[in-house]
Amino acid sequence: MNDYEMALNEICAFKQTICKLEKKLSEGTSKENIKREELNHLGTVCEYCLKLYRLSSSKITSVITRLSKNRKLFAYLQEENLYNQKELTKWTLELIKLKKQIDRITRSNENLGREIDEFKLKLAKSKERLNLIYSQLVQDNSNRKINYF
Repeated sequence: MNDYEMALNEICAFKQTICKLEKKLSEGTSKENIKREELNHLGTVCEYCLKLYRLSSSKITSVITRLSKNRKLFAYLQEENLYNQKELTKWTLELIKLKKQIDRITRSNENLGREIDEFKLKLAKSKERLNLIYSQLVQDNSNRKINYF
């Protein structure tokens, strides 16, 4: 049995002794006639109560110390969380900027793609014209040769 359990048992016995003493006093027994043993028992109970108080106060001190450490840790974690939230906001804004740049580049690429397609069409038309002009020149040249002979 540990000190805590012993103190609780003694407190229960103390309550019973108090009840007996109150009964004796109410019956008219004088204070002088109360047995010395009962007073000794009350002293023992008081010692156990004191031990229980000391145990409790040391546990309370321990809990307060842990709570203080936990408060400090909690404050540190809150500060760290705030810093992380600021960093997250900063990086989110950076990502939004990059997304806008990517969108702008994508639109530019789409515009360039259209311009390239238009240029290819113009190039194809120019090529057709050149082929037509070339075939006319070849034909004109062959007609000239015929005229000379």
